[in-house]
Amino acid sequence: MALFLGLDDEALQVFLDEMSEHVEALEADLLALEKEGPDEERVARVFRSAHTIKGAAAAVGLEQIAEITHVMEEIFEHIRAGRLTPSSADVTVLLESVDYLRQALEAFQANTQPADPPPGLLSALAQIGFLEGDPAPLEIGVRISSQSPMPAVRALQALLAVKELGEIVALEPDEGRIRAGEGTERLRIIMKPAADTEAIRAALQRISEIEEVDIKKPGTKNGSAGQRATSGSDNGKKNGKANDRPGARQARPDADRTIRVDVSILDELMNLVGELVIDRGRLGGIGQALAERADVQELADDLAEVTAHLARVTGALHEQVLKARMLPVRHVFRKYPRMVRDLAQQMKKEVDFRIVGEDTELDRSLLEVLSDSLMHLLRNCLDHGLETPKERRASGKPEVGTLLLSAAYEESQVVICVQDDGRGIDVQRVREAAVRKGMISEDRARELEEHEALQLLFAPGFSTSEEVTDVSGRGVGLDVVRRGIERVGGRIEVTSQLGVGTTFCLLLPLTLATIQALLVQVDADTYAIPLSAVSEVLHVSGADIHLVGGRQMIKVRGSVVPLIWLRQFIEPGFRPSGKGHDLIAVLANHKGAQVGLVVDHLVGEQEVVVKGLGDYLGQVKGISGVTILGDGSLALIVDMGGLIDLLVAESAFRGTVKTAGKSG
Repeated sequence: MALFLGLDDEALQVFLDEMSEHVEALEADLLALEKEGPDEERVARVFRSAHTIKGAAAAVGLEQIAEITHVMEEIFEHIRAGRLTPSSADVTVLLESVDYLRQALEAFQANTQPADPPPGLLSALAQIGFLEGDPAPLEIGVRISSQSPMPAVRALQALLAVKELGEIVALEPDEGRIRAGEGTERLRIIMKPAADTEAIRAALQRISEIEEVDIKKPGTKNGSAGQRATSGSDNGKKNGKANDRPGARQARPDADRTIRVDVSILDELMNLVGELVIDRGRLGGIGQALAERADVQELADDLAEVTAHLARVTGALHEQVLKARMLPVRHVFRKYPRMVRDLAQQMKKEVDFRIVGEDTELDRSLLEVLSDSLMHLLRNCLDHGLETPKERRASGKPEVGTLLLSAAYEESQVVICVQDDGRGIDVQRVREAAVRKGMISEDRARELEEHEALQLLFAPGFSTSEEVTDVSGRGVGLDVVRRGIERVGGRIEVTSQLGVGTTFCLLLPLTLATIQALLVQVDADTYAIPLSAVSEVLHVSGADIHLVGGRQMIKVRGSVVPLIWLRQFIEPGFRPSGKGHDLIAVLANHKGAQVGLVVDHLVGEQEVVVKGLGDYLGQVKGISGVTILGDGSLALIVDMGGLIDLLVAESAFRGTVKTAGKSG
């Protein structure tokens, strides 16, 4: 493909990357144009994007892309001159054209020939560009005999004949393919005629081996675009290509000062920085050991100075590499405006979709996890949360519902929320559905507090919906969201008020490369617990430990907190003594309740470098990675949510977490 385009592989990749950015910006501005109207700056941007794509595509032989963008450019020129105000149906056709541009670029990226534009797309697109007072457009179909020895020549003759009698607006196949002899048995031409219909028909019929000439007026502009609108919604749902770049004017603010970096290079840099951090810790340990020997105190001081310098250097290097790995969340958020628009049309709902905090940055590896999770949440809010305009009117709400996607920094983490002003979650229906599915008993359902009942939404297979739709209601999604978020050290919270709306919040670490951890020990083994998972650490007196149904509990500010032992992870047959001994409990929030994880010793807080466990151990539940400590020993990094699930499921303390709650 690079040879076909006349570009080497590197130049081709740069070309495709730049074209993809223009396509994304074009889609974002079209969505904004539909929502906010055609302001001068936005219309100028869409015109420039279409013009740039057209020129670049024509220069390297991408005729399909050049032809589509040529028609789009004419439409944008009409809008810019104030001759046309596009309707929602017009925008749908333009967005379908963007979909085709994206698919064609992806085909070239994959070294394959792109498909022709979908049937009717060029016609619907051309119809938008015809204005009142223009000559009535004509759609011409030409069929060349299958027995013709040179159909490409006849097709080219037909094309030239039509060009002499008017302006060609759209052509299938494009002229480049006709000249190459591809797909020339049938031509489809949309033109602005400069001659009458019979003159055009006669000119075509004079060409040998043309068997059929069909000339008609295309359907009315609104009818054509309206028909396309339905398929546009389906397209967005089926192929999932709905990408958007909110705030496209800031998409490449410093293009001259940025470069594209292969992520594998950044990963290797991060590994090297990790090794430096490990060495720094080991040097610190050596220095401490030397300081205990009076005869080498001066040497210890020198070593301490070197270690301090190394700490500054590695810290700076670490910070810069982390910055290189960070990307604004808009790289994920840009997909959703189109998806929300198409789904809202499909469900006949009016939605004002807003994005806040799109410049908030996250580690690129977290963005991959975030993408599917947010898609599930947005679809869930659209389907279950937001009402139809009729339902909203009956509830005294504005017909247009609001769906907000926001991102913000909060201490050492990023909080991303999806919020709707819809019907809210009926907690009683959640309880009833859980009982009906056999997840909990009726007695237990009555005991559940609201925040505990909401956690049932994340149980596998849970749904309160009685009918299955293409959007949601199959009982899948939210459990997948929680597992994915917890796997990367995050957590998900949900709040809801019946009749007012629902908010889902994802709390994520800034990066997966290093974390602040609490080091604990069981016997001689050290474990690292992410500080983001720890609510507090308690030294518990044996007198404060209570037996409830054979299970050990403690009271923390009026709440009953069950205890489980990290030792159970090492010794599956371990059972704690019923006697009350002093102990250390690391408290964590788990599924809406607090749980105390008992450990032998506290080592302290430390920044640790996260290393993967490899394919063989990477799926071990309760462990998310490993780190190397300053003395060269290994410490497993605990996935608190997974570990608690594992220990609760496999121990005599099964059900303890579920029964914990307020105590009088």
